[in-house]
Amino acid sequence: GVSSPSQGPAIFSGELTDVAGSSSPYSPIEQVPMAAAQATPLAPVPQGSRARLKASVVTLEAVDTTAGEPRFNGDVADTASFKIERSNGVGSARVRYSIAGTARNRVDFEKLTGVVTFAPGQTVAYVTIDPLTDTRVEPTEKVVLKLIRSNAYAIGPSSSGMATIRDAGDEDDSTEAQ
Repeated sequence: GVSSPSQGPAIFSGELTDVAGSSSPYSPIEQVPMAAAQATPLAPVPQGSRARLKASVVTLEAVDTTAGEPRFNGDVADTASFKIERSNGVGSARVRYSIAGTARNRVDFEKLTGVVTFAPGQTVAYVTIDPLTDTRVEPTEKVVLKLIRSNAYAIGPSSSGMATIRDAGDEDDSTEAQ
């Protein structure tokens, strides 16, 4: 229906119906003054077209900020993780992020692609930092992920996060010596 506040713009909600009587579940989000809406004829929505209702706002945050290399005896690594969230689940979406820090992709941790793909309806995805075993003694290293701008989404206030990877030699070995 159309609501027309006495001095405000008209707002449309519901289904769009084209001249042939076909309807579409899409609803415009723009507010248009009533005089302009009445002066502009409606164009039919082509079959199979997708209306872009609202750009999704995407955020990134580190949710598990400490990872540890696996010990050389085959123990499993302690992982770190980042949460990437989008404000709506309309359609599929690809969100890009950069990888920086002192830890190196594919050298200090399993390969990250720099892209998260959201399926339709999905609003949250996780990027896991899975440290690799190496024989070098090294200081704690940092992994920084940062969202990359795109016309397909807006970046929210939380756009980057940092996690650390502890060297296998940094962990307390006193419980294993017997």
